[in-house]
Amino acid sequence: RKCRLSGKQVRCIDIHLLAETIFLDAEMASRVAYLHLDSNLIGPAGTKILMDEVVCNPIAQSLTMLDLSKNPGLGKEGVSYIAEGLMRQTCSIAALSLSACNLSSDAAQVLAAAVPYTQRLNRISLSYNSIEDAGCRALVEASG
Repeated sequence: RKCRLSGKQVRCIDIHLLAETIFLDAEMASRVAYLHLDSNLIGPAGTKILMDEVVCNPIAQSLTMLDLSKNPGLGKEGVSYIAEGLMRQTCSIAALSLSACNLSSDAAQVLAAAVPYTQRLNRISLSYNSIEDAGCRALVEASG
């Protein structure tokens, strides 16, 4: 039920392979509940592909946890793709980890804008980032 690709040097261009290998097969995709892609080299382009082809794929409804921690290249743009994906009807992510991604308050505010519109999200980990009071405040207010 877990797909662990932690610290495997997964790059943006490798996300297509992940989508083709695991998430084009409905039976295989239905088995994956936790996707660990922490400590890799995923940036905004890879995040867009990940959200479009894997996380928000209608056959990936059992995928409830996404760990992208320690991908310092995500940035605000990568977080915006994550936020867009979380708001889709086909996204079933309940837990999201973006710890140690070198994120700023701006990135946190982008994520906060999406939180009220997410389908199932109930846990976000943003530890070890450079999020200041404005970003924290936006997340708290968005959480209700």
